[in-house]
Amino acid sequence: MNIHFAMGAEYHKQHFVDIKAKLEERGHICSYEDNDQEVAIMSDAGCTILTNAKKLYNMNHNLCSKNTFWIHSTRDEKMNDREKGMTHLVPSKWYVERLNKLGRDAIAIGCPRLDKAIGIEPIENRAFYINTCHRTITSHYDIGKKIYELPYDLKVKYHPYYAKQGGCIYDENINQTYPDSCKDGSIEQNIAEAQVVISDYATASIDSVMMNRPTILYYNKCYGESIYYNTDNVEIIFSKCAHICFTLEDIKAAAEQVMGGVDEHRVLRQHASEQLWDYKGTGLDRIAEVIENG
Repeated sequence: MNIHFAMGAEYHKQHFVDIKAKLEERGHICSYEDNDQEVAIMSDAGCTILTNAKKLYNMNHNLCSKNTFWIHSTRDEKMNDREKGMTHLVPSKWYVERLNKLGRDAIAIGCPRLDKAIGIEPIENRAFYINTCHRTITSHYDIGKKIYELPYDLKVKYHPYYAKQGGCIYDENINQTYPDSCKDGSIEQNIAEAQVVISDYATASIDSVMMNRPTILYYNKCYGESIYYNTDNVEIIFSKCAHICFTLEDIKAAAEQVMGGVDEHRVLRQHASEQLWDYKGTGLDRIAEVIENG
């Protein structure tokens, strides 16, 4: 089978490397170039314009996140027939049911990129901070270098879209803002190694919940007015599993609580992890079987 991996941005490739290798191991021909392949696996719904393949699978980073495609039925007026006919590859039955209610086809395949982090234990005193790239809701501008005030073994991973390897360059001085940002290890590995994860209302926060790590969400003062805000966003729905903080001082207090062994959201987060992530450890085989069986 000839398969096209269609990406909205270069950094999306991080979600495809292992999937591509698994499919090639099983004898399929895979490429990041559009060569009139039979099948396309896309990084998000908008990638329909980047591929001519007839059969479309949408990963959307493998998460149904804040994108309006997932939650606004009014978007149907703007969707073309190819978008309506695609199949969404999602982490669990919860997502499948959610999309089916919107009249969209979906199949649960787990979350392959998280599988490699299974079995990694948190490192004592480790905190991990990662922000989103969306201008109106990112904590980068409010917290920035202040995050280094946290008295922990702190790791920082700014969003790839801030860097030249991504698409837009929101901050050309990003390496000065986060001079020792961890360049090694995947986001998933860093989340798994953290005793507490600090993030915005972003994919990383859902990763953290799925991996059952204590999570702190920074609520940007502009978030409620942002185009990304919607009560049906997955990040909003599962924010009850996290500490919601409005200032750096709030973050310090919440982190101190978690580091001290008080984990008030543990039961809710464990339930959410089970709800949001099926086929743990077998995501690559599962996605290959789905693609092969059409």
